[in-house]
Amino acid sequence: IIIDTLELNKSAHPGLIITDLILKFSPIIIYLTFGLLFNSDYFVLFIVYIVSAMEFWWTKNVTGRILVGLYWETKVNEDGTEETVYRIKRDEKLSNAVDRKMFWGFLFIMSLFWSLMSIKNIIFIQNPIGPAIPTIIGLTNMINFF
Repeated sequence: IIIDTLELNKSAHPGLIITDLILKFSPIIIYLTFGLLFNSDYFVLFIVYIVSAMEFWWTKNVTGRILVGLYWETKVNEDGTEETVYRIKRDEKLSNAVDRKMFWGFLFIMSLFWSLMSIKNIIFIQNPIGPAIPTIIGLTNMINFF
């Protein structure tokens, strides 16, 4: 059912979309379920941070380039200042419509979820740092790709 909903048969890169789906939703599943299995919040957050970092790299360096033809990087100039460089491989509208929809949809859903978890943790005076790192990671990719 999920495969039909995602229209993977119309995608130019179904393997990338499935991998992206797994990498994007793994931190959420770990965050929501591992707390029930393990007594250590630090262990759960450590795993979430590692998987979120992998997802960040994957989105920035693989799916952004291949699915929508976009790439960004931060360079440090000789004077020590940082500069973000944006590269466009092709007009995004020429990308496969399903690939484009999945890239932006997954990126938005992830950023929204982690932002809501951060707000929830602040309101209920829980560990606000927990979901803050994945929120920052997701928003960094979203802002730089947008």
